[in-house]
Amino acid sequence: MPGSSFYICRTEIKSGFDGYLPEPEESGDRMIESAVQKLANQSAENLMDDVYQEIKMVLCPSCRLELRDRILSMVQKK
Repeated sequence: MPGSSFYICRTEIKSGFDGYLPEPEESGDRMIESAVQKLANQSAENLMDDVYQEIKMVLCPSCRLELRDRILSMVQKK
């Protein structure tokens, strides 16, 4: 409704790296072949989503509170 309150939510989800690289279980050449085969069967969009996603939403006041509460419950579980 015109003149009503609304909220804009923009969320980024980025891949992270903890600095740990496990010892490979197979040769370097075999690892590369496996990675290429795995990547070849996925779309560029799916591959990008594994690295970075941005989600934008316009929320009404009650949806803002629900989203906030869900996020806070997820954070508090850790």
